[in-house]
Amino acid sequence: MSILEVEEAVQKLKDAVVEQEETTEVLLLDALGLIVAEDVIAVSDQPPFARSPLDGYALRAADIQTADKKHPVMLTVIDKIMAGQASKKQVGEKEAIRLMTGAPIPVGADCVIRQEDTDLGKDTVAVFQSLQPFENYCFQGEDYQAGSCLLQKGTRIRAAEIAVMASCGKEKVKVYSGPKVSLFSTGDEIVMPGEDLSEGKIYDTNLFYLHARLREMGVSVENAEKCVDDAVQVAEKIKQIAKTSSLILTTGGVSVGEKDIMHEVRKILHVEPLFWRVKIKPGSPTLAFVYEETLVICLTGNPFGVVANFELLVRPVLEKLSRGAVTACKRGIGILQNDFLKASHSRRIVRARYEDRKVFLPEGHASGMIRSMSETNCFLDIAAGTDELKKGDGVQIIIF
Repeated sequence: MSILEVEEAVQKLKDAVVEQEETTEVLLLDALGLIVAEDVIAVSDQPPFARSPLDGYALRAADIQTADKKHPVMLTVIDKIMAGQASKKQVGEKEAIRLMTGAPIPVGADCVIRQEDTDLGKDTVAVFQSLQPFENYCFQGEDYQAGSCLLQKGTRIRAAEIAVMASCGKEKVKVYSGPKVSLFSTGDEIVMPGEDLSEGKIYDTNLFYLHARLREMGVSVENAEKCVDDAVQVAEKIKQIAKTSSLILTTGGVSVGEKDIMHEVRKILHVEPLFWRVKIKPGSPTLAFVYEETLVICLTGNPFGVVANFELLVRPVLEKLSRGAVTACKRGIGILQNDFLKASHSRRIVRARYEDRKVFLPEGHASGMIRSMSETNCFLDIAAGTDELKKGDGVQIIIF
């Protein structure tokens, strides 16, 4: 089987999954980042009544046409309305009603004079400026009207969309359920944090990284556990978890050593590989297959290989499965601020930090090093055949 370019591998992975159709209803406050599963239709006008945009007096424009600072017009104040209240009185000739921002404009009034242009009178008010009809006047339904489509099916819910739905009184919203991901880490050499670290053992970081990264993206993690290096047991785990998972990610066991069991797992499951190995460093030994409609991506056990291939291979799959709730990485160009003195015979991904078009390499960027990952927010994407890179060179970056 030929080794694929990253882009070819991504296409095969995306072709192997379908967008989620399962929907659920969630509270509006829990809907951030999810995808609307039906058109959201307004059931009422917004605003639901004509309202004042400022603190002042509701009155008739015809009554104050001659008003200015030297020749104020005196009006009788017949009522006072606070926000959340309404007046049963109607504004007549030479009358005004005191009202606050957001209060309903009473019947008979066609404008609102701001309080700064009056003497703030209580029983009578002196008005020092003229207005035109419907000046300082928010019309009923000027934002949207009952029956309007506020959000189309497929819209990603941000803070603005939350506000729109809240404005029309929605307490819950129908959304797509999103992908359900299960995680397995393999390797007899790894132990879980909290366990004793005996000779030859290392703590599992891959499982914890993937779990946290998925949670950062708002993706549901259905299962996360360490498995022993036993192909039969791992295959059985996949059979069980595939029933409730839309994607399974494993780490380790995908190279060519005696303990690289994922190839044997695939055979036990009687499925053909979508691919094995991609043209990238680190993370080339990556295996993918489909078991009973569930995509399984077997990542390397190399910590930075897991990080790189999650962003480059897994994230586009999550974008499709989530209907865009998870977004793809952004690409750009930056200026390197320190040297990278290695020739790249194959395509190479290097961790880096991007700030204001400048790209900085951490002191330690070997594939097995973990600490420097917390200092980075992008990758250098170095093409195969590239010589050493020097400070000042323009470089391709992937911002994650």
